[in-house]
Amino acid sequence: MIKSVGKWILLASKVSRQDGERSEHANVPITNNILLVKLAMVHELINQTVDVLVAFNKKKATPLFFKWGNRKYKVDKVNLIHSVLKGANKVYYFSITSQNNFFKLCFDTDNNHWTLEEAYYGS
Repeated sequence: MIKSVGKWILLASKVSRQDGERSEHANVPITNNILLVKLAMVHELINQTVDVLVAFNKKKATPLFFKWGNRKYKVDKVNLIHSVLKGANKVYYFSITSQNNFFKLCFDTDNNHWTLEEAYYGS
């Protein structure tokens, strides 16, 4: 049986080891005859141009949706915004959450282009 339990995944309902022992495969604890393994996040460098719907409010830009490939993602939360100077240009980075996945969007003020830089999602 495979079932997600928070940030852990239930891999087996019965394990032939005693409580407190560790699995030889994942070196994780066994409790109540259940083997729990921490979910892994996949990190991918994307660097692709994307379309972004943005709300502007009092000199602040907030991404609401972005389209990557044929899929549209709703921005659930903006986790962090920071900017860097690239020559004379200011580039803004938005670390966002969408459907329990994490993305880093980049807005280049020189050419007004949005780029999806990175993606982190559950495996």
